[in-house]
Formats: sequence, C-alpha cells, structure tokens
Amino acid sequence: MSITTDPRTSGHPTPSDGEPLRAVRNLTVRYEPKLNPVLTAVDDVSFSVSAGEFVGLIGESGSGKSTLGTALLQLLRPPARVSSGEIVFDGRNLLELGEDELRAIRWRDLSTVFQSSMNALNPVKRIQATFDDVMQAHTTWSLDRIRARSAEVMEMVQIAPSFLQSFPHELSGGMRQRVNLALALTLEPKLVLLDEPTTGLDWCSGPSWTTSGSCRPARGSPSSSSRTTWGRCSRPRTGS
Repeated sequence: MSITTDPRTSGHPTPSDGEPLRAVRNLTVRYEPKLNPVLTAVDDVSFSVSAGEFVGLIGESGSGKSTLGTALLQLLRPPARVSSGEIVFDGRNLLELGEDELRAIRWRDLSTVFQSSMNALNPVKRIQATFDDVMQAHTTWSLDRIRARSAEVMEMVQIAPSFLQSFPHELSGGMRQRVNLALALTLEPKLVLLDEPTTGLDWCSGPSWTTSGSCRPARGSPSSSSRTTWGRCSRPRTGS
C-alpha cells in the first residue's frame, strides 16, 4: 500500500481550520520474520484526518489496510514494525509514547472496531461488565451513570438495553458486531477507526443506522468525532 493524499469531505461538516486531528507522514510498516523474506505491507503512506471529517480507505484483501489501522493504534506485534514515518494524533507522535500513555488515550480519545470484532467480546463476561470495564478504566463516573450510558449507546445501535445482561454467545453475530460499535462510541472519542465495521450486519440493518445518523454521539454536535473507515473492494471484472 502506498498513499499520499489529503482526504476531502462530501456531504459532511467542513473540518475546522488548523492542525489535523490525525496526521500520518511517510509511514512504512514491514513484516520481518526470521525465516522468511521481509515484506513491506505499508509503503510511505501519508494522509490526514481533521476534526469532524469522515475518511474512507478502500483496497483489495491483502493490500495492507488492517496493518495500517493496527499501526495507527500502536498495536503492532512482531514480526511487524513501523520502520519509518510519524503517526501524530492530537499533536503528539504516538510512536514516541510509552504503553501507559497509549493506554490512557485508547477508548477515551481514540477507539476502534476491529475486523471480525464480533468475536472480540470476552465470552465469560456479560455485556454490561465489558461496558463497566471500559468506563471505570477511563472515567470517574458513578455506577448509575455508567449503566445509563451503557443503555444509551445500546439503543444508539438499535439493541435493547436488556441485552446488557446477556453473555456474548447469547447474541447473534450481527448483534455482537453492534455491541462493539457501541463500545467504540461510549466515551465519545475524538477519532474512531472502523475496520469493516458492518461485515456481520445484514444489508438493511447496516446501512440503516450508519447513514441515518443514529450512531452519532448523543451529546454534542454530530461533527464532534472523526471517523476513519477501512473497507474492502474486489477486482473489477473483465471481458464482455
């Protein structure tokens, strides 16, 4: 993957002036296994995302989209590593931050929905307990406020709050996908990175809430969060 671009919005709020919320500069990510050749998965990528901006990245399977997203979250594991470039978020180069500093901004300022996220929930915890963990780790909210916010974001993704008392295996794949979307929006982060977020949803429920505005934060303006979406495309057909 090799990109150099300044994303432009269409039909969305105009980004504010000044420094972008997220700036990726000349980022290169390589896989360096001991017994196999080195593979450059992300090659000299540069782009920016401003506050209130929606940016989509589309590419074929294996083109490096998920690797790029994982790098932006600073969650790469060996043999993958960032070999050059900068990842600036909210004025700070994430490549220079320690794990404790990164942990403090994840969920609160920067959240994600991973590819195949329907399998990411802890199978031995009720859904409410997962919401509790996220909010207790990053806020000083009371238990009543945590429970109220949990119900609010569940309704935001069109799931009845009663399912907060369920275990993940009691939910369908599409419902688990939407629970992860709700978790990503819970703390109203500045940037949400979505890696194929509607893969597990049927054709009508996915577009209905992503385009109707029901996934917008309940408090503040609809442009209060930026979103970067990773998608997949197929090769164009050839022939008659």
